[in-house]
Amino acid sequence: MRTLLSVVLGAAVAFAGNLLGLWWLALLVGAVLGVWANGWWAGAAGLAGWLADLAWVAMRGPVFVAARVSAAIAGLPRSDGILLLGLGAALAFAGAALAGALTHAVGRRAKLRQP
Repeated sequence: MRTLLSVVLGAAVAFAGNLLGLWWLALLVGAVLGVWANGWWAGAAGLAGWLADLAWVAMRGPVFVAARVSAAIAGLPRSDGILLLGLGAALAFAGAALAGALTHAVGRRAKLRQP
């Protein structure tokens, strides 16, 4: 139950961070969740926050047009906007999962070293 609540709260923080332009908060959420859960749950929180932000943008306007503009800004062809959305989702999951896994591993190792 604690893990699920942590994921929901983490996703809410990542979502709020994305709305405020603080995209890196998903990584911080992953690191914090790594203390309580493993990397997969932390990754789920980062991904859920990113997808919630994407849904919010989609409800307020054409998300694919925004993806095409983002692709053009990144120097990619306009047709790669969908690829950019998928890449963003994968990076949100991977970043938060990695941060969570590293934090979890460091915490576990520190516990093993205590006398």
